[in-house]
Amino acid sequence: MKIKVKVHVNSSQEKVEELGEDSRCATFGGGNEKSHPSEFRGRSARKIKGFPRFEIWLKEKAVDGKANLELLKVLKKYFGKEVKIVKGFKSRRKVVEILD
Repeated sequence: MKIKVKVHVNSSQEKVEELGEDSRCATFGGGNEKSHPSEFRGRSARKIKGFPRFEIWLKEKAVDGKANLELLKVLKKYFGKEVKIVKGFKSRRKVVEILD
């Protein structure tokens, strides 16, 4: 399972907050993916649900990947499973995969 994460570094506390599912959806169908959604009317377009979203506060600073390591530790403790960062290694907004 993949989740979207917004990270706040250098915080006074360590906290995980679940925000629910991302309301934005990607629309795919015939033609150009960058087309306006109204151009998909009458075609067999399908919506892909968004990822669950989390906001996480970390005590560590974003220096030399220390915040990413702390993020992985916090999420492993929260979910009780192994996790890995899929996207956003140098960004506050990340996509993280929870491994089975």
